[in-house]
Amino acid sequence: MNAGNASPRVTIIVATYNSERDIDACLESVCCQTFRDLEIWVVDGASKDGTLEKIRERAARDPRIHWLSEKDRGVYDAMNKGVTRAKGAWVFFLGSDDRLANEHVLAEMSPHLDAAACDFVHADIVWRNDGWGRDGQAYGGELSTAEILEKNYCHQAIFYARTIFDRFGGYNLDYRVLADWEFNLRVFAKVRKKYVNQVVADVFGGGLSQSVSDYAFDRDFVKLASSALGLLPKSPAFRNRNNKIKQTFKAHFRARRFKQGWRYLKIWLADEDPAVFRAILFRRFGAKRSEG
Repeated sequence: MNAGNASPRVTIIVATYNSERDIDACLESVCCQTFRDLEIWVVDGASKDGTLEKIRERAARDPRIHWLSEKDRGVYDAMNKGVTRAKGAWVFFLGSDDRLANEHVLAEMSPHLDAAACDFVHADIVWRNDGWGRDGQAYGGELSTAEILEKNYCHQAIFYARTIFDRFGGYNLDYRVLADWEFNLRVFAKVRKKYVNQVVADVFGGGLSQSVSDYAFDRDFVKLASSALGLLPKSPAFRNRNNKIKQTFKAHFRARRFKQGWRYLKIWLADEDPAVFRAILFRRFGAKRSEG
């Protein structure tokens, strides 16, 4: 580990695994920032390609770069490890294939990082080559309580006060794909938030959340959101969420993925209003009996 600023303003945490193709561009987007009061922690999951060599080369040239390489339990484990080592007053996460939007991003965001006024500063990102036809589209905005039930803040657009992790703990590794959404739900109603209408990062597609579902998160979502936001589990606030789960189990059954379909059916039945469920059963099966 190189020597650097003992108390930097911002810590950038980059989780890597077999990221040889992308890590140079990611780190260059950070190292070229006109804002200099930062440290960079690269937390590698024991990559088997040339990732570590590239990290070492960068760290030899820039004393603000620190790194760790060891086996981990996934990207959120790596992010937790970065947080425990962060010395910055503010923490920001980048994926190894993401980029800060330009060399002035941190300088422009720095005036908004005022711990006396807020501890959760969020902005916007732009999707790049995500495979869903959104290339060049901005994503973000200021979310309401209703909207945080529908979509997550991108962690690549959030500056967290380091003290948030002291207060609320780190990412829950039970949620392999959407632990960042669970964390944001956990803190949403309890932190002072500020939205800045600015693009801070280019986020490239193909990440974990776009390729794998998170059954544990979907199973626990209503309980998590109810607890965090003070909503009743059967309230209308969750209606769209329940409909999405319903569509998910139907899609699994249509694709003959019966095990996954049954798991999501059970989530839907657990979350659905019993009266609605009884009405559905009557329409499906009661009508058939009467016809017979």
